[in-house]
Amino acid sequence: MEGCVQYTAKFYINMDGTGILDIVYVVNKSVLKAVVEQRMGRFNFLPLSEKGVRDYYKKKKDIKLIDVKFKSLDPTTERIHIMVSFKNVKNLDDNQMRYSWNLENGRYTFRIVLKPAGTLVHRAKNNPMIEKAIREAMSKYFMTFEAHLPRKIVETNADEVDWNVATWKITLYNMTHMRHEKILYASVKTRWYEIIWWWVKFIWHRIISIF
Repeated sequence: MEGCVQYTAKFYINMDGTGILDIVYVVNKSVLKAVVEQRMGRFNFLPLSEKGVRDYYKKKKDIKLIDVKFKSLDPTTERIHIMVSFKNVKNLDDNQMRYSWNLENGRYTFRIVLKPAGTLVHRAKNNPMIEKAIREAMSKYFMTFEAHLPRKIVETNADEVDWNVATWKITLYNMTHMRHEKILYASVKTRWYEIIWWWVKFIWHRIISIF
């Protein structure tokens, strides 16, 4: 598993917008050490150390850290498991990803907006051979996003759909070389009383924000 870098994020969303996020990283220990030493947190990413993870989520509003575990799979590979609960998925936002669960055109839609990596993007513009080697190496590994929604999915741009579960798989190369935002989404049908309740909450929050 040497050189392995994998990331899987599973979102379990309830109709009221609360839920669970379950994250698993599988990463080469030397890569993990480099990430921590380079202080990934300065880009507002999740710091990959147990203390860093705990401190990161402690600052997040209405986010509760349920579990964090670091485990050696072999001499070169580390597995990191993080589980948190949230009252609003939007509170998980960071500099690279935005999340939402909103009423849109009579449907509840879960969205993940992936932002370009910016200064972290590496492009060997003047050396096609190096760029090709980078692409081939990084395209072996994936970042996987999995949304478990409370009802059958009726519309999505996911790579795979299984009734209420939508899965997107993005290669590490594509993730780190994005030039424009990429939006992942999945929608479920709503009932009339859920639409009314959504508008009541929306208006109430607007009134509170004014005062």
